[in-house]
Amino acid sequence: MSKLLPVSISLLLIGVALYLFDWVLLRDVFLNISPLVFALVTLILLVEFPLLAWRWHLIVSPEAPEPFLVHLRQYMTATLVNTISPAQIGGDIYRFFKVQNNETGGLTAFALLVQERAIGLITFFIAYLLCLLWLSVDNSKGLGNAAWIFYGIGAACLFGLFAIAALALIAPQLMRNSLITRFPLIRMILETSYRALVFTSIRDFVHILTISLAVVIFWIVAIQIVTVDIGVNVPFAMLGLIGIATDLARLVPITVQGIGVRESVFAFFFSALGHSAEQGFVIGAVSYAAVSLAMVISGIAGRMIPNRKSS
Repeated sequence: MSKLLPVSISLLLIGVALYLFDWVLLRDVFLNISPLVFALVTLILLVEFPLLAWRWHLIVSPEAPEPFLVHLRQYMTATLVNTISPAQIGGDIYRFFKVQNNETGGLTAFALLVQERAIGLITFFIAYLLCLLWLSVDNSKGLGNAAWIFYGIGAACLFGLFAIAALALIAPQLMRNSLITRFPLIRMILETSYRALVFTSIRDFVHILTISLAVVIFWIVAIQIVTVDIGVNVPFAMLGLIGIATDLARLVPITVQGIGVRESVFAFFFSALGHSAEQGFVIGAVSYAAVSLAMVISGIAGRMIPNRKSS
């Protein structure tokens, strides 16, 4: 029953959207998508997954040292699992057991996964704020009727960055607090959070963050290509705001891969910017369809990598 709930919510959201939209316009917009453009976007998105696998390799290697191809195979397989799991939780569970099998403790394995999630959030926050700053400086590119939402999300991103930094700074002091030591669960949460937010060096953090930002840029470029193909003129930074806001929204594990949520968010923002909701829906649907196809291809390719671990 619990497995059917995310599917049901996805179908419900898609159904409501299709009921409200102009079907003729929706069809016309879909027909404007070139198969070659869809193939190009999928190819661009395929580049993301080896980069993300390299990021995972950098994160996990200090605790679970294995050749890159081993971590690549694990990450790609997890990517395939993520195609059918809410908020990519399935892939995290798969990697948790793979890392734990490398004689790494369960708490450490969990902390590594939290660290990857944390760096993902930090990347989204920074990229969103940079896009918002770009559009705020360039007054010729307004934020439309959704300005208050864009700025509200920006404020939340800024708060999130400060909260993550504050937690990394105060967690060691809190763990030594006599009151906290009386509650093992709270202390374990603080210890896991601290281990997830502390990197081996500034250089490693910058390296991992750079990879993450590159992946975000590839994602925005993919959306831009689909948008141009449909014939809609939206600034690159604006698409960054929409794409990142959508990815943040689909982190809530209520649907399968955010299906229904992501298309609806695109439709809302495009409508608020003066374009048709149908155009936004199609751009979101096509962009994420390319993501899903890239995930499946990457997962299948990953399974073909020989499963060889270091002795």
